[in-house]
Amino acid sequence: MKLFINSSEVGDELTFRSYLEDRTFCVNLNNFQSSSAPLLYVVPQGSVLGPLLFSLYLLPLGSFLRKNDDGKVGSKQLTLAEATPGKSMADANAESEMLAELKKFRKENMDSFCDLKSSLNRLENTMEELKQRTEVSAKEDSHIQHEKVLSYLLHREASLASKCDDMENRLWRNNI
Repeated sequence: MKLFINSSEVGDELTFRSYLEDRTFCVNLNNFQSSSAPLLYVVPQGSVLGPLLFSLYLLPLGSFLRKNDDGKVGSKQLTLAEATPGKSMADANAESEMLAELKKFRKENMDSFCDLKSSLNRLENTMEELKQRTEVSAKEDSHIQHEKVLSYLLHREASLASKCDDMENRLWRNNI
């Protein structure tokens, strides 16, 4: 799973590559509902990372949308401002302020996101180390088990050899 974030003058794009090609989604905002579309970019189902990223990055963006009547959310991007000739200077200033807030929000949260990503990478490395140690431990346990079996077999062979020698001596004494 990889996270791609691209910034442009119009908005931000946040996408996740995934195997869930057969899923669909729609967007509900106030009384607006979009039509269903294929869900091509998500966090794999069952991942703890998905809800965490959603909470950290996407939920607060609703406050930006509520300030802007022209805000649109698509499957791959958030568009906050659309330049149209009929807008007043106040509308343009409000959109500029909102865009500045969004850029500030993105900058502040990217640091948190990068910290989270680093923590997840460290956790992944630690889990890989534990897995390798477990495999080594299992191999050591396997060697110990083999040594025990070998020791038992050697002991058993020595015991049988002793019994054979004993039986051979009896036969020899009885001239059989």
